[in-house]
Amino acid sequence: MNPEKDFTSAVMLPERRRITGKPEEIKIVNQNNKIYDYLYLPDISLIYSKLLYKAIDDNMHLIYHDKKAFIHIQ
Repeated sequence: MNPEKDFTSAVMLPERRRITGKPEEIKIVNQNNKIYDYLYLPDISLIYSKLLYKAIDDNMHLIYHDKKAFIHIQ
């Protein structure tokens, strides 16, 4: 097992905010019809690196995702 392959990083521009960690898939999709206050489209670097889970909080719900896009609501 290569420890360097177990971790990845994402850099969000223009702020150069860096998030590192072990890549994980997000599997929970919100299927209720509740109306929320905010809609978030996360930075693509978080999606490609599979680090989106590190950037969202417990109040956010995933409502849509495919290979290139994730949409969260709060």
